[in-house]
Amino acid sequence: MRSVEMMRTAQMIVEECVALRPGEQVAVIGDTETVPIAEVLAQAAHGAGGEVVVCIMTPREQHGNEPPPILAAAMQASDVMLMAVTHSITHTTARKEASARGARACVLRSVTIDTMVHGAATADYRAVRALTQELVGMLNAGRAVRVTSPEGTDLSLRIEGRQALGLDGFATEPGTFTTIPSGESAIVPLEGSASGVIVFDHAIDNVGVLDAPIRAEVQAGRIVRVEGGRAADRLRRLLEADQNAPNIAEFAIGTNPKSRLLGNMAEDKILLGTVHIGIGDNHTIGGVVESRIHIDGILLNPTVELDGRRIVDQRRMLVQV
Repeated sequence: MRSVEMMRTAQMIVEECVALRPGEQVAVIGDTETVPIAEVLAQAAHGAGGEVVVCIMTPREQHGNEPPPILAAAMQASDVMLMAVTHSITHTTARKEASARGARACVLRSVTIDTMVHGAATADYRAVRALTQELVGMLNAGRAVRVTSPEGTDLSLRIEGRQALGLDGFATEPGTFTTIPSGESAIVPLEGSASGVIVFDHAIDNVGVLDAPIRAEVQAGRIVRVEGGRAADRLRRLLEADQNAPNIAEFAIGTNPKSRLLGNMAEDKILLGTVHIGIGDNHTIGGVVESRIHIDGILLNPTVELDGRRIVDQRRMLVQV
């Protein structure tokens, strides 16, 4: 029965999100923890006429780790990639190179059966797209972002010259990618420009839901000090992955009104009006920093100012479309 329920979302992904055409080469990528979801995606892709290959790997240790070389080769040969994985391979050289060759991708990271049939996955994605792309246009034209929060965040960063990325549920053009569930407008800050304090107050990739807020001090684009409870200790260990792991890699605003706070980052980080800050690798989304990790941390009640104009006020979206 759950396969039938998931099939509605899988067919939406295949028919609308990536607009699969008969005869296209489809790599359905899963891992040993996501086989039921990969199977449903494969069925939907086969039903739409795709030439489907299913690849099941061992789950990566954390978000941003490269897939095995044999899988990277399959990605290179694909027209469409449907990636149902425990830990995201979006921010990897393998995905970047496949996109450069024209592959379209839909990433389902940390998605469960529940998140396939409820919540953010059931949003009106045309409305999500309208808001997401409006914010993308504003970020593209912007120069400076300031993020504050009642919890103590006060972070400034520069974005001039960078191209924003809209993950709005659609990847119909060659080389594009999106997520499901989806809904975020993201941009890579200029390296070295971020400064101030971030107070993560909900959850962080590979750390989980926080036992206490984490206060991260940022200087010259890097996290230089982390304070908090047990979760802060886990974040410190992640930041030791390599010399570039502390890089402030991404700034993003959630745009999905159907999202729920579940303790699952796939859905939590796209909640309308929230902000997440990416840490580590950014070379796959328009920056120049390479790292073994890319992890996101959430701010639940942010206020966002773009070039002095307030566009989010403690999670309340002020942008109209």
